[in-house]
Amino acid sequence: MRLGQVTLFVADLQASRRFYGDGLGLEPVWEGPSFVLLAAPGAGRTGCRLGLHATDDPARRSAGVDLHLEVEDLDAAVQAAAARGVRFLGPAERRPWGARSAVALDPDGHRVELVAWDPGAAP
Repeated sequence: MRLGQVTLFVADLQASRRFYGDGLGLEPVWEGPSFVLLAAPGAGRTGCRLGLHATDDPARRSAGVDLHLEVEDLDAAVQAAAARGVRFLGPAERRPWGARSAVALDPDGHRVELVAWDPGAAP
């Protein structure tokens, strides 16, 4: 078994698509009028994907999500995302669980954490 997809319910599909696609560099795998499926560059349909589903129902949207996107070079990933308009809550920080990370909020307030694991520390 493997995790195939995580879906976030969003208020503004195009704003979220710009944040995750244009801002963070995820690539579209499939797009429809109320749903976009994205994946890490090169992952296509075989890696874990992120679904963005538009909804008008605030109960379906929750800021309780903390999405971790693993990157090899955190500083480069943060710099690239910031250059594309992603605003981070602060500088990258060392975490007690063996990683460095930087946190941004998507257009619906979901926490998006770019994470680079220390060698040998990734779960």
